[in-house]
Amino acid sequence: GDNADGGATGSCRANCLVQVCGDGDEATDEECDGGAANADGGATGSCRPGCVLQTCGDGDQASDEGCDDGNLVDGDGCDSSCVVEFCGDGTTNNNDEECDAAGDNADGGATGSCKANCAVQVCGDGDQASDEGCDNAGDNADGGATGSCKSNCELQACGDGDKASDEGCDAGGDNADGGATGSCRANCLVQVCGDGDEATDEECDGGAANADGGAT
Repeated sequence: GDNADGGATGSCRANCLVQVCGDGDEATDEECDGGAANADGGATGSCRPGCVLQTCGDGDQASDEGCDDGNLVDGDGCDSSCVVEFCGDGTTNNNDEECDAAGDNADGGATGSCKANCAVQVCGDGDQASDEGCDNAGDNADGGATGSCKSNCELQACGDGDKASDEGCDAGGDNADGGATGSCRANCLVQVCGDGDEATDEECDGGAANADGGAT
């Protein structure tokens, strides 16, 4: 008299068959039972071979899921809704993204902003940030010619304190005309006799006009 459909797995059904997953009769300890139709990879809500419902996060990709990595965690490539994460979706995918500002991703923003490829804008990436003077990536170097790009993504210029290859000197803020011989002038040339700029230890300097035997 205890025979009944829909009992626990292992109980006796009305037809005197043991209640099992896959018999098409949902047992009390089953989430579903579609009988022969039980299958992996069906639509969300369909019945899998273990008589459990197909759900996001179960590790079996449903036909209406873009992915299923077995969890409901964002930022690992497959989000909590089983949608494949991509650069520009606003969620930083820790697998291959440094940042993701969604529609605000853009090249050429300020240092530290998020670029179109979901990498952080930094000096040396070859993309000139809005607060950089230049960026030549691996060619950034100190001591190049005036106008070249320094390692800090600023243009090489007279007065920056870094001697360019076409400068005689560069003392930064100490560059000044009329200093002692050997000091650095405002134009990043060394103060010398004959340059037309009278040094503090010179009595005069007429530049190219300097000559012996002139008038008193």
